[in-house]
Amino acid sequence: MPKWNVLLVRHAASVMSIASLFVAIAVPAHSAMPVGKCEQVDPSTFASPDGKWTAKLYGEVCDLGLSTSASVVIDLYRPNDPSISQTVLGIDMPSSRNLWPKPKWVSAKKLVVQLSPHNDIGLLVALFQGVAIEARACPASAAERAAWISYKAAYHKWIGDFATWTDKKLKDSNLAGPRPVAPTPPVSIELDLSCDLDGVAR
Repeated sequence: MPKWNVLLVRHAASVMSIASLFVAIAVPAHSAMPVGKCEQVDPSTFASPDGKWTAKLYGEVCDLGLSTSASVVIDLYRPNDPSISQTVLGIDMPSSRNLWPKPKWVSAKKLVVQLSPHNDIGLLVALFQGVAIEARACPASAAERAAWISYKAAYHKWIGDFATWTDKKLKDSNLAGPRPVAPTPPVSIELDLSCDLDGVAR
């Protein structure tokens, strides 16, 4: 299964190769996500083989005032010292619980996380306190990932076009032109993230 090796950034919109589908950053110390009016949903934990680390997977729903955000997060922390903690993954919450990330420790120093090609990633950290975090596609399809990125770019362009059209229509409906048509999302081939992780390299 192809790997997604990583180095920095948020929301890579022009990614086209398997090796750079997801990008991340190595961090030396604690940095927590700002928490406002947020609630954790459906948390679960995964202990490293030596018991020195715990990966916590949970949904996070935040009240932003005029809107609400929903994400799925993985935190990495020391169970004997929770102050040593880092958010290592943050994605937009998928429509189905079956498509949440699936973390698995493959050694005491390596956590592999299965992600859907349709996940929208806000944060991915490659290394924290000597623990490597690796993202893998399930299914491992560069074409499907590229199709999703293309759709998201078209969707964001449509939002801008629609706002412009609305403004023109309010000023003079005769000059607004036809209403912009929203892009159609690609059909996903995955039903869940059930790909086998047993054969991944340690």
